[in-house]
Amino acid sequence: MSCILALSLTLLLAADVPAPPPGEAVPAAPAAPAPPEGVPAPAVPDQGAAPLAEDLPADMPPQQGPGIQQMLWPIIIMLVVMWFLVMRPQKRYQRERQAMLNAVKKQDTVVTRGGIIGTVIELKQERDEVLLEIAKNVRVRIRRGAIEGVLPPAASGNGKE
Repeated sequence: MSCILALSLTLLLAADVPAPPPGEAVPAAPAAPAPPEGVPAPAVPDQGAAPLAEDLPADMPPQQGPGIQQMLWPIIIMLVVMWFLVMRPQKRYQRERQAMLNAVKKQDTVVTRGGIIGTVIELKQERDEVLLEIAKNVRVRIRRGAIEGVLPPAASGNGKE
């Protein structure tokens, strides 16, 4: 904590020094005060660091980051992968489900999303409803979208064979 305070104090003092007029020599920066006893010394910059812009030859162009094309490729690849893993199978599932719901007819045995098994008695297209008979003289009105699947005729199990 005291290291940060000492560093910020040094930066503030250095900021108060006015810049010399053009053409004059720059005075040497004052040496940083020694840290108090028991406080680690601030880190010294690595001598093998990259050269500063002033140290590079004048004819060498400045290095630039990756171009926009290089940054777009990973995004495009992620979108394509997402399309094949998520969107395409979901659309196929929705098409198959809509085809199954449109193919429901009277006397089909269906399973609802709640797990109720019943026989279709009546289809009401205008209200998108289905009348199911789940037991003898027990009828339930449900939305067509609540049908999870159509069972084969042998799997009805309601004793009407």
